[in-house]
Amino acid sequence: MPAAAQKDKDKRFEEIKSEAQRLMDEIKVPGVAIGIIHDGKVEMAGLGITNIDDPQPVNENTVFYIGSMTKPFTSTVVLKMSEHGELGRVQVGKIADLSLFDPKTVTDHATYKAGDTGTGDELKETVL
Repeated sequence: MPAAAQKDKDKRFEEIKSEAQRLMDEIKVPGVAIGIIHDGKVEMAGLGITNIDDPQPVNENTVFYIGSMTKPFTSTVVLKMSEHGELGRVQVGKIADLSLFDPKTVTDHATYKAGDTGTGDELKETVL
């Protein structure tokens, strides 16, 4: 890649980081991690601190507990794949050979219904 093109990419990433910092300040977010993959190049940055009670600097290895926030990301990917004809009717098979998890659809997984086969009696019998 020519040096000028690399400089433009680096500048763009710096602009993204700057905008992220501005938004963090605006809505009072203590820290974020940013990762972008473009044309095979990976760029990562940590901004701010992990949390207010135990302020550690955020870096590319910081683990954030995001709970169910991955569902919208996964759903968006599935939707885009479907729009491009890259995804047919998908069934997700058994998970970890647990019999209480019958094959479910992508929708079941995206809405946290995976494994919900009814009353929960199967789970009680397995656990107890």
